[in-house]
Amino acid sequence: MKYNELLQIKNFFTDFKKIDFIRRIDDNILELSLDRQKFIIDLNRSLSAIYQAKITVKTYNAPFDFMLKKYFNNAYIKDIEVLENNRILCFYTENQKSYKNYQNKIYFEFTGRNTNAIITDYNNIIIEALRHIDK
Repeated sequence: MKYNELLQIKNFFTDFKKIDFIRRIDDNILELSLDRQKFIIDLNRSLSAIYQAKITVKTYNAPFDFMLKKYFNNAYIKDIEVLENNRILCFYTENQKSYKNYQNKIYFEFTGRNTNAIITDYNNIIIEALRHIDK
């Protein structure tokens, strides 16, 4: 995905106020629901993209999937940014549970062969990632 395309997508996403859910529907594909509109975030290496489509859903129970549910189900979008001169889209969110308030970020990296989704807190401490890269 090109940097300019990502800037246009960010501008489109700024109209949305709430993340209904983010879930993994295939090994490297996430479904993002914003105000009841669903988008596919394809993080396959060298083929990364964001689009709308209907795809069959697989169920995953990895730690990454539990963190997606915990931090991003019914979360409010505080800000969306594209990191300067990088193909990385970042959502700043706030999720108010019955007894605790979570403020998190999720980074979607569309950087060629090193695509990834990373969940952090507001201090950029990594909580979980789709891919764990040791390099």
